[in-house]
Amino acid sequence: MIKEQFVDIAGRRTRYLTAGSGPALVLLHAAGESAADWQWILPMLARTHRVYAPDLYPGEHRLVPTNYSPDFFSSFVGALLTALGIARAAVIGNSLAGLIALRLALAFPARVTALGLIDSAGLGRLVHPAMIMSVTPAYGDFTVTWCKTPLGALQRVWTRAPLLFARPGQIPPVWYSEQYRLAQLPYFLDATLASACADRCWRAAHCHARSACCT
Repeated sequence: MIKEQFVDIAGRRTRYLTAGSGPALVLLHAAGESAADWQWILPMLARTHRVYAPDLYPGEHRLVPTNYSPDFFSSFVGALLTALGIARAAVIGNSLAGLIALRLALAFPARVTALGLIDSAGLGRLVHPAMIMSVTPAYGDFTVTWCKTPLGALQRVWTRAPLLFARPGQIPPVWYSEQYRLAQLPYFLDATLASACADRCWRAAHCHARSACCT
């Protein structure tokens, strides 16, 4: 049975889903998503592990001042492990969270027993021009403002579906409901944009390139 629980991390109320018993397994969702991404596979993983799936954007009611960099998120996940009393865990990260998992393993190698990287960021040195454009102030800010509206939230849902699923026609309706709910949270999209910009700048800085979001 999946349980929804909350824990305070540095003054930020953080939701996480948990189930099962056994060795700890932490599931980290992609940018612009939530812990609900794991709800279909979590019961199966919980047969052999104590599974934890946290929301990486806990400041959904106010945008917490931070650069939302991969290092910030890895420190945040490390603090989450401490708060939950998890000494060591296997960590699975999807997309941007793959980079977060990598940074976590580098920062706290004794705490990460295994890594699972799903379509992970952080494994290449180049930043695609289209990705840079998506986080420029004019385009990014307009998109966030538009997607907070009811019509914009619906457009965001239907646009993301074919990008994230090989068979959009088989997506459970609850996924659409969750995506719409996320877009309507006061500061969720702002935090998503901030994390995307920080990720692009972080990678650009590490390959000695300069991206538009850093200007």
